Amino acid sequence: MTREAVSEGKITQVIGPVVDVRFDTGNLPEIYGAIELTNPNVDDTEWNLILEVAQHIGDDTVRCVAMETTDGLVRGQKGVYRGEQITMPVGKEALGRVLNVIGKELGHVEIMVQEDRLEAWFVGGGEDTVRSVPIQGKAIPLTVSIPGQGGKRLVLKPDPLKLSGETVGRCSHFVARAGWLKEAKEFEARGEVIFKGTRQKLIIQYPNGYGHDREAH
Repeated sequence: MTREAVSEGKITQVIGPVVDVRFDTGNLPEIYGAIELTNPNVDDTEWNLILEVAQHIGDDTVRCVAMETTDGLVRGQKGVYRGEQITMPVGKEALGRVLNVIGKELGHVEIMVQEDRLEAWFVGGGEDTVRSVPIQGKAIPLTVSIPGQGGKRLVLKPDPLKLSGETVGRCSHFVARAGWLKEAKEFEARGEVIFKGTRQKLIIQYPNGYGHDREAH
């Protein structure tokens, strides 16, 4: 992605996740375009909040939906459009990770397969990989694809780390059992989790991605 700004605008209104941004005449972003802003309430990096353009509402203004919190945004704050839409990473760089809607890594899941048992540990993203992250919910259903065998189902069930104070419904350690795991050389599993308070996509690919006792691939 080019980092040069195609056009710049200023916030005129913020109502919850909805943000209106006014641009110079003739420089409106396209529908579904990504507008970048800086919001210290997200984290301490620059251009860390993405708005997706949903509507041209007249007066050189676009109405957008924010992908993360808008707390702290103010009228007159600058946003930049770089001529791009929101993109998600695919392929090996996404394996074993929990990604939000803009493709930002929120954390990842480390797995270990032994016989008919799969164990999964949810940990933080970036440099925060040693901290477990409790997942909300009592089970995580996964849709599994096995090369040459078609689709299967797998359900990760909570196995709380009691010494850490975890409970069913708020747990970072999950276990699934299935007979086909004994013979599976590779598979991909997809589902969704409530991760750090929001619903996010989950992708697990075995044996690539992350394992409890192996380095990231």
